[in-house]
Amino acid sequence: MYKIELTRGQGWNAPVIEMHSVIASTHMAEVERMAERLLAEARRKPRGPDGYRIVDSAGRHLKANTPR
Repeated sequence: MYKIELTRGQGWNAPVIEMHSVIASTHMAEVERMAERLLAEARRKPRGPDGYRIVDSAGRHLKANTPR
């Protein structure tokens, strides 16, 4: 299982605003696309998240978005 964490700010130390679980059989590329879609939707809210990171079930950091 992966977790997509939508954050205020970018990087591994940014505070988490929303968390979403993703089943483990999903490929990492699909998890990244899901994270980008979730972030795009959440950015529509005032003071919404502006970054994401992907963590595996053991808590290992796999991917964080980079500033655009």
